[in-house]
Amino acid sequence: MNPYQIQVVIPVYNGEATLARCLDSLLAQTFLQWQALVVDDASLDRTEDILREYAAKDNRFRCFRAERNCGAAGARNLALSVADAPYLAFLDADDVWEPTMLEVLCRCAKQWKGDVVQCQYLYE
Repeated sequence: MNPYQIQVVIPVYNGEATLARCLDSLLAQTFLQWQALVVDDASLDRTEDILREYAAKDNRFRCFRAERNCGAAGARNLALSVADAPYLAFLDADDVWEPTMLEVLCRCAKQWKGDVVQCQYLYE
């Protein structure tokens, strides 16, 4: 049985410039029962090294590497093929989340028995 309530699907291709900030925002979540399914879509930069560093720091990061570039949808589908948590969330490697994001969304999903929950976003 999966101990995680939410699995966060993160496709990344050549994300060296933004990936650490993205993953740090996940580590800062007040909701702790998450697991990240991060798919390196055959990056050509330091993405794979960054993912190894985060996986070594926190075992909630489960990282995969596509053999060939298959695009964001293909990378997401790879993660979805192994997902088994009650809830899924999608995060792009160049985005960041507020610290309470998963906590609020999970609470709403449970309270309203929602199959899908969404929230507002802000462009910076």
